[in-house]
Amino acid sequence: MAPRQTDLSGKKIGLLSNAKRAARPISTVVERKLKEKFPTAEFSQYFTLNAVGPPEIETENKAKFEEWLEGVDTVVAAVGD
Repeated sequence: MAPRQTDLSGKKIGLLSNAKRAARPISTVVERKLKEKFPTAEFSQYFTLNAVGPPEIETENKAKFEEWLEGVDTVVAAVGD
């Protein structure tokens, strides 16, 4: 596990959302709030069809997920429960 970021200014923040109904709206609000607080941050979203557990780690999408993960400095996950 990577160390926690102390400042998100200028960082690329990954927003990870699962397939539950409220996950995408949660990510949208989190992104908006973080942009207000850290206007120089960039955002990248990844939506998984996996409802629980690590996203598609054991499937054909593993490489796609790992590539996305390499391109962000930190991740905020939204579980739409």
